[in-house]
Amino acid sequence: MIACISKLLNPPKTDWSDVERLEQRIRDIRERIRKAKSTQERFFSVQGPYDKKPLDLFPNKSNDAKRSMGEGSTLSQSQRNYERETKQEARLNEMNELRAKLSKRK
Repeated sequence: MIACISKLLNPPKTDWSDVERLEQRIRDIRERIRKAKSTQERFFSVQGPYDKKPLDLFPNKSNDAKRSMGEGSTLSQSQRNYERETKQEARLNEMNELRAKLSKRK
């Protein structure tokens, strides 16, 4: 009983170095969490919308009832075909240039 009374009257002194170490450890952990979150945000935002086009549910939407019921105008289809062909030609030219460069190195 005397020991309990003496503890109440003379409480043990707080070791502030332990408290400071714990606080520093908490700060370090919070900083690591912030860094991990920031790398995740950069990682996902970089992967983002390079060649992704928005989803178009009604690509041939028009006010003209006759045109909207069909497959679209032949002009737009021929234009798409022309663009596709020019892209293919550009790819072929690029591949040929790369092959030529590689053959020069050997």
